[in-house]
Amino acid sequence: MVKKVKVPPHKAKELEGFEEAMDLVTGEETIVDTRKEQIEDYQIYDYLLKENDRLKRLDDLFSTKLKIMEKYDQIDSLIDQQNEAMSMAREELISFLTVKNCPYQINMDELFRKIVKSS
Repeated sequence: MVKKVKVPPHKAKELEGFEEAMDLVTGEETIVDTRKEQIEDYQIYDYLLKENDRLKRLDDLFSTKLKIMEKYDQIDSLIDQQNEAMSMAREELISFLTVKNCPYQINMDELFRKIVKSS
């Protein structure tokens, strides 16, 4: 039979580690009701795990990745490639939109006519 003993929170910390010894003395299992403290302990433990992971990622960034970026800087060439791709896409879009009777112009013409007609 499990006997449940409610212990005030300030005394529960004093009894930590003695639960097994108390079982030997009384001969019964004793459950100390410290659920709230267990939840708080879990939240602290979870926070510490996440903080540890974050610090490991920062350490990895500062120790290896930044050194690689300094040695092999590719930012300028990547920006040039993206600018070239954007200008080509812009030229292709403009050439598509300037063709007479393209679907875009037809739809825009119809939209403007409906707006003017309704007002």
